[in-house]
Amino acid sequence: MPLPPPQTQDSPYVLRYAPLWMDSVFRSKTTTEALLSSQRESGYLSPHDYEASITFLTNWHRQYPLLGALAGVGLVYCFRSPKWVTNTKRATLTFTLPFAGYSIGKISLLSAHFKYLNSIENPHGFQQAMEQIQAQAGAPKAGIIMERPYHMSPDDMTPDEISNKVHPPVPQIVLPNPSETQLSTPAKSPHTKWDEIRAANAVSVQNSTWDRLRQQHERKDLKVKTSPVAEEILWADSSEKVDVD
Repeated sequence: MPLPPPQTQDSPYVLRYAPLWMDSVFRSKTTTEALLSSQRESGYLSPHDYEASITFLTNWHRQYPLLGALAGVGLVYCFRSPKWVTNTKRATLTFTLPFAGYSIGKISLLSAHFKYLNSIENPHGFQQAMEQIQAQAGAPKAGIIMERPYHMSPDDMTPDEISNKVHPPVPQIVLPNPSETQLSTPAKSPHTKWDEIRAANAVSVQNSTWDRLRQQHERKDLKVKTSPVAEEILWADSSEKVDVD
C-alpha cells in the first residue's frame, strides 16, 4: 500500500490500515517482535509506537468475536428452564443470541484496532514500517481498510520532502518546438534582384495594355465627333466640280 500523496501542500496525508491483515501477520509475540524490532532499529517506529504495537498485537483482542459467540450460547441455556419459552422461541434464540454475540465481538475488535491506530505517535513512520513488512509478508488483498488523516511534522520528513515543502517546484513554461513552428508557417521565397525586375516588367506591361485600350477608345470617339464636318467638305467639293463643267 504506497502512501498516497497529499492533494495540496497543506492537506493531510492518509494512513491506510488493514485490521485483518495485521491480525493475520502478527499472530504471535515472537513473530511480532521479530518484524517490528528491525523497523524500530531503522527509525521508522518510535519507542512508544513499538511498545504499543507489541502490547496490542499480542493480546487477545482477536478473540472478541469468539468470546461474543460463546456468551450468546450461554444465554441460550439460561432460557431453557422457563416454561414460557416454547420450542420455537428456543430455536430462534439458539441462532440469534450467538450471532448477536459474534457481531458484538467483531465490532469490539474493530473498535480496538481503531483505538490502537489513533494511539500511533508517528503515523508516517508507521506507514513506512508497514510497507517494509508488506514487502516480506505480502500486501493485504481484501478486508476493511481504516484511514487516518495526519499532518507530517518536520521531524518526520526526509530531506527531500522538507526541501519540496520549503521550496516548492517553480512552474515552468513550455515553449513550442522551433522546428514545429517552422513547419506550421509557410516558407517565404527569397527576395532577389530578378524578382524586382519581373515585378517591374509586369507593372509596365499592364500599364502599356491599358494605354493602348484607352487610345483606341479616344480615336473612336474622335471619329464619331468629326464625321458631320467631313460630309460638308465633301459636298462642297462636289458642287464646285459641277459648276466648272
